[in-house]
Amino acid sequence: MLFRSRQLLADLVAPAAPPAPRLAAASDAGNSALDGVTNRTTGLTVEGSGAEPSATVLLYDQGTLIAQTTGSGTGSYQFDNLSLTAGGHVLTVRARDAAGNTGATSTPFALTVDTVRPVVQELATPDAATYQRTQKLAFTLRGSEALYVTGIPGLELQLDSGPVIARYVSGSGSNALVFEYQVVAGDRDANGVQVTGLQGTILDLAGNDLVPTLLNVGQLSGVKVDSSVTGAAADGYLIDVVIFSDANNNGRIDVNEAVGGSVAPGVFALPGGKGPLVMRGGEDISTGLPFEVQYKAPEAYSVISPVSTLVEEARGWDDLPAAYARSIEEAETRVQGAGLFGTLTVPAVSLATYDPFREASAKIGRAHV
Repeated sequence: MLFRSRQLLADLVAPAAPPAPRLAAASDAGNSALDGVTNRTTGLTVEGSGAEPSATVLLYDQGTLIAQTTGSGTGSYQFDNLSLTAGGHVLTVRARDAAGNTGATSTPFALTVDTVRPVVQELATPDAATYQRTQKLAFTLRGSEALYVTGIPGLELQLDSGPVIARYVSGSGSNALVFEYQVVAGDRDANGVQVTGLQGTILDLAGNDLVPTLLNVGQLSGVKVDSSVTGAAADGYLIDVVIFSDANNNGRIDVNEAVGGSVAPGVFALPGGKGPLVMRGGEDISTGLPFEVQYKAPEAYSVISPVSTLVEEARGWDDLPAAYARSIEEAETRVQGAGLFGTLTVPAVSLATYDPFREASAKIGRAHV
């Protein structure tokens, strides 16, 4: 009688501890896909690698088994459709081989589920003053936690002259976001600027959007705006001129275009308005003769003269569609480079404030000293 012997091999070696698991990038909402902070509570995926090939991988949350899966032949694994409550979690994994040996626990992975939306705690406003053209209104929004900006959010402001937007300029990643609005031609507010809303995408670290309600807004009754222009009307110097902002560039005074004029010999005032400045009519105080031509100047110029007219003409409005007209800076470069000024060339002086008659008088005066 023949007997066959069997040899039984016992596997008593437990798998090694895998590396720490991680939250899959698609489940890690918010500012970073790698920080383990999310606002999702369901449909979560936790993954990892380095487990014993084809082993059963066990997932624990603070020591409590919450899921298990079978790893791949390369030791990677994935837990899908997990649900976790809001708050902090500490996830670990262990591998169990085919013989039933369960290995040591991995290093932990800290995961935070944050479902609370941040709020505005305060909106600091500009100092009480009357802000003029080119000056900036600065606002600081303070949140209940660090805030992260996507795109260029804005604070909605209401002026007497209409709505404008103070755009985000800095502070993403902190709890203090700075917004600014630069006063431009046509802006007016004599009663105190109003903040009417918040627009754009602002999130916390977990991806929760900021509640847009603006709480604890600073005092605004003293924050006023006056973009009116005061300057020189020069051909010699003029009185009784009419000056208007030609918003549609048609050379005529139309409804809603700002109109001003002389307030003293050689001095004009224009209450806001947008578009190139046009000056006509009046009288030359040096000759007593009527001013029978028309001068122009780019928006925001404070001197209207033959020089400013050259700059405005060099922009090409009459020959080019508005979308292709030259910028003020390009037009100034063309005028200064044309060699028309002779000894009155003013490369170091802004043409927006350049008064050729004052400069010529000054040179004549110096020549007689």
